[in-house]
Amino acid sequence: MGQRSQLIVIDKDFRGDFKVVGVWHNQWLYGCRFISALHDILINWKKAIPEVKKNDWQKTKLINDLIEYVNYKDYPNALRFWNTGNYDENKSVKSVMRRQDNNNGYMVVVFDGLKVSYDIISGLEDSPEEKSVSAKEYVNFFYTVDELSKNDGDGKGIFKKIKKIESFPKIDSFALKLNDWVKVEMLKDCPSFIGIDMNEYKEQKTGNVCLFPEKIAGILIKKEMARLFP
Repeated sequence: MGQRSQLIVIDKDFRGDFKVVGVWHNQWLYGCRFISALHDILINWKKAIPEVKKNDWQKTKLINDLIEYVNYKDYPNALRFWNTGNYDENKSVKSVMRRQDNNNGYMVVVFDGLKVSYDIISGLEDSPEEKSVSAKEYVNFFYTVDELSKNDGDGKGIFKKIKKIESFPKIDSFALKLNDWVKVEMLKDCPSFIGIDMNEYKEQKTGNVCLFPEKIAGILIKKEMARLFP
C-alpha cells in the first residue's frame, strides 16, 4: 500500500570505491514530491560547498544534529530494525534494489568529494522494467503536460526544479560496482527515514536513528564533510 520509493545514497571514497551509506524510504513519495525531494538534496549540497571548503564545522555538531533529528523519543522503538544484515553480497545497485519495498521509483545520489551526481530509476508500477529515466520522464508517468502546467498543487514550479536537476551530472547507477557495503539497517515503523551507519562515530552509541525526511540533505552534507575533513 502506498507510493513507496527509496533514496539510495552512495559515497565514493579516496580509493575510488563506491559504498552504499544509506537507504531512505518513504511510504507516500512519488511524482512531483519525489522530484522536489531530489531537487532539494542536490541544491542544498551545492549551496554547502563554500562551507565545506572553509572547513567551518565541528564533528561533534554532526552528532548533535543527528540526535536532534531523531523522530522518536522512545529509542528502543526507533531502533527496531528490519531487513538487517551486512549485505556484503550486494555488489550492484540492482542487488540493493531487490531488498527494497518499492513501486514508484528510486533516486540515487552519489557523493564524490565535493561533486554530487544522481540517477532516477523507475518503479515497476510505472514502467515495464526498472530503468534509468530523466526527471521529466519520471513526472510524465504521473501527470499530463496540462496538469504540470497548472499554477497550483504539486505542479507548481516543477519545470524549474527539473531544469535545476538536469544541471547536475546524471550517471548510470546500474553500471556502478559497489566494492563494499557499509552496514545499513532499515528502521521499522518509521514513515520516512534514512538509516545511517554510525559505527565510525564513537560518540554515538545508539546505532541508526530515525530522521525527519526534510533534514536528509543537511545530514548527508555533514556526513560528507566529516569524511573530507576527519
